[in-house]
Amino acid sequence: EGAAVNANARPDLIELDRTIDQIPISGKVAANTWLDVGDTVIDYDNVEYVPSLSGYRADWQFAYRVDGNCLNKVARHGSVLVCLNSGEEIHDDDLVIVQRSRFGGQMIERTAKRVRRTSRGIELWPDSTDPAHQEPIALYDHPEETEVQIIGKVLWILNRP
Repeated sequence: EGAAVNANARPDLIELDRTIDQIPISGKVAANTWLDVGDTVIDYDNVEYVPSLSGYRADWQFAYRVDGNCLNKVARHGSVLVCLNSGEEIHDDDLVIVQRSRFGGQMIERTAKRVRRTSRGIELWPDSTDPAHQEPIALYDHPEETEVQIIGKVLWILNRP
């Protein structure tokens, strides 16, 4: 007559009404690696997919694979960063995807950095122990021939065991 009660049920858990979709891994992040824009074209015959993050529309999300040790404090080589398009507000200590371009956009570098607000402005700092990846990118002071933009905010990191 009475309903079964789960003794292990948690009253603070709520069911999400959003589905988890699949999003493509659409490139890589690699500090100090400049690529010709033609080398960044996605080969749609060999695309890998990862789960989107529930709570945000899947078409607002994208994913990049970590190449090298540019993020080895938080994500090792081969990890996948699931990101939200840059419309999301950026806060101190957020991990963001930074795209730098040169020569009118013909050469690009995509990397991930930590946001730090300083008295001079926003700086983007590496999360790496590699001595080659220790210099920040200052949004207030960069070479005129280089365009710098934050293109996304990292929502979660998928690491393989």
